[in-house]
Order: sequence, then structure tokens, then C-alpha cells
Amino acid sequence: MAILLCGCSQTNIHLYTRYLSEQQAHEITVTLSENQYKVVANDHDFPTSINQSSIIYSPFLDSPQHIHKVTKIMSDIGWDIYNTNMMFSGNHHYKKNSIALLPVPKGIEPHSESNAVNWAHEYSSEQCDSRISLRLNRDGTYQINTPASTKQDKSFATGKWKITSFPYIELRSRIGEWWFYFELTNYKEQDKIGEITIYELTPMNPYDILENCQLLFGIRS
Repeated sequence: MAILLCGCSQTNIHLYTRYLSEQQAHEITVTLSENQYKVVANDHDFPTSINQSSIIYSPFLDSPQHIHKVTKIMSDIGWDIYNTNMMFSGNHHYKKNSIALLPVPKGIEPHSESNAVNWAHEYSSEQCDSRISLRLNRDGTYQINTPASTKQDKSFATGKWKITSFPYIELRSRIGEWWFYFELTNYKEQDKIGEITIYELTPMNPYDILENCQLLFGIRS
């Protein structure tokens, strides 16, 4: 994953909202904007080294006072910043006047396998006769997309999902007539470019609709 720290004359703050509620993200955005910062929100995964609320900043930041100011602003609204680090290596990109703000709410473990947010991705099918995708949304809804040519009842295509007891996940259709169960696993693979974390959903039963596919999502480290 690359943290894109791009800036201009105004200091940009890249707000990582992955573990925030809409209300929390809104409050932080409004407060920082009122203090003359340009806030750019994203839903990126956190770097593996980040487990508490942190700030990562560009080595080309025009003034270190911005770090102290943002830390104070966040503290005033109940967010203590535990780590501040300069990023200057790896496959990350940064320009002048850029800060990445990564808030972690109390009680949240960013890299816990049982944290449902970490499984909210769009998965693509493998080893299937036809192309299928499954999107698990952060709000607990899902959507299954099948080829337009598939002549099937699509009442299963949308509904709710939840982790019942890790590592098992349940999908229940919107009208409550379809249930799907998957086993969750993740692992790492290495290619010529670097390391990739793979998230995999394996059907617990031979569902005709899903053709017993493996559903995969990958994040490059």
C-alpha cells in the first residue's frame, strides 16, 4: 500500500477514515477545515506498523509546527495522537505540506483478523466458469454481481453480512430467502514487485449460485 502525500501551498491532511464512523469523520474534517487545513479523506488500509492514532508527515513539510498544531487540535476533540513519524523511504510518495492522519477509535484493533472492517472489500472469483464479484461494504451490506447473461433469480444479490464467529461469515439475502456461509483466511504471497496480503473467502457449501468459487482480494504491502 502506498500513502500518497501530495500537497500544495496549503497544508493537506490525508484523513484515513477506515475505522471511523461517519460522525467521527465529519467532526474531524470540520474541525481541521476550520483551522485552515485542506482535508482529503480516504478509506485506505492502515500500514501494518500503525496500531494507535498516529500522524505520518512529509519530510518536506514547510513547518514542523503543523505537527504540534494538528496534535493539539485532535487532543481538544478527544483524539490523543500516540505516534508521529516522518516517512521518507519505500514506495511512498510525498510532497511539500502534507500530513497523513490515522485515527484509531478506542477499542479498535486495526489489524485484528476478527475486525469486520478489515474484510470489507470487493472480492473477485477464482476457479469459476463465469466471472463473479462480491462486495462486502463497511455498513454491513453486500452485493453479488454475476454476468448479465446469467439467467438466475437475483433475489440473492443483495443483503446483509456479518462475522458470526471468526473465521466464519454469513451473508443473508435482502428478502431473507438465501443464506451463504464462508470461511475467512488471509495469507501473504511474494511476487517480483513485493509482498501481497491475500484475503480469501471459501464457500462452506457447494452453492450453485456461486459455483463453489474462491473469492479473493489482495493488498500490496
